[in-house]
Amino acid sequence: MKWMSKFIFQVILSFSFLFQITLYSMENPKVGSIREFYRSASSMGMGNAYMSSVRDCEALYYNPAALGRLRNKISADVLNPQIGINRQIYDLSTKVSEIMSDNDSMINYMEKQVGNAQYGMVSLTPSICFRDFGFGLFEIGEFEAYTSDRANPKMDIYVRNDYGFIFGGAYKMFGGRLKLGIAVKYIFRSEVDKTVSVADFVSNDFDLQETRDGTAIGIDASALWTIPRAMLPRFTVMIENAGDTYFKESSSSLVGNNVVGAPSAMKQKLHFGIGISPKITSLSMVNINIEMRDAFRKTEDYARLMHIGAELALPHLLKFRLGFNQGYLAYGFTLDFKFSKFEFASYGQELGAYAGQQEDTRYIVKYSLGF
Repeated sequence: MKWMSKFIFQVILSFSFLFQITLYSMENPKVGSIREFYRSASSMGMGNAYMSSVRDCEALYYNPAALGRLRNKISADVLNPQIGINRQIYDLSTKVSEIMSDNDSMINYMEKQVGNAQYGMVSLTPSICFRDFGFGLFEIGEFEAYTSDRANPKMDIYVRNDYGFIFGGAYKMFGGRLKLGIAVKYIFRSEVDKTVSVADFVSNDFDLQETRDGTAIGIDASALWTIPRAMLPRFTVMIENAGDTYFKESSSSLVGNNVVGAPSAMKQKLHFGIGISPKITSLSMVNINIEMRDAFRKTEDYARLMHIGAELALPHLLKFRLGFNQGYLAYGFTLDFKFSKFEFASYGQELGAYAGQQEDTRYIVKYSLGF
């Protein structure tokens, strides 16, 4: 895993170095996007309303109680690379040579980028799951950047690389109507979380490879109640990072130059969700979910916490997804072959303090080999 940690972290850092030329001219309304430990194409295509319908190994991350209702007796993702970007990174990648050709081109581009953000993500989460139990490895890298204060711009840069393992199980009660689940993850994290001024940028007086490193054990617990009636109504509650997940400082770094201090803690979150699954034909079904994620988060607008999604599962091959993530349109699809899957999702992420203030359009592509 050591070589992969270095590789993924360097990919994420390449985002930051490549796009530094635009960061200090961005203006963020207030707070930046809400962070998630893991985002999948399946979930984000449904507006991140996924807890009540997940039925594969992603239950380890989204709802461990759902390990008790897996679609197959055994399923595995042997290799499943995933990459996520936002529109600004894609646009910039097609114009790098033009922008870097002279100072006027660079200044002109930066002026046009005021109000934009930068985002990149890569992940690898191989896993194997049986009904009621699952185990997986993960490698997740993420880069986010935005600035505040137009008069004296400052870049807020966040980079993380997580690797470790996760295992979980589910227990059925009342004839399977109630499922209780728990997942435990061991995380080694390298993190950069700093603010860089314009003066620092111009003089190149900062180092994004100065990381804070640490290890932690995080616990997620959930309950899933299914009513055995038409459309199978389901109610889900999940506690993520129960009791908060604190990192213990590590003196060594696999991906950067360790500095004093542990990564910031992952705060406890409480998620609520409901879902139904009406049948269209004997071979196709629709999943419809509504969720409130991080329900007790202090926020000026609770619409930022709302997620709505639908999934149309057609026989043998196709799944179409549609939803709203924090009020913004999300959509995606899956091409599901016997031993491989291709997934795509597009979704809007709120960067401001309230829904509708500033949308950041993001894309995720995932390819999986498994069964």
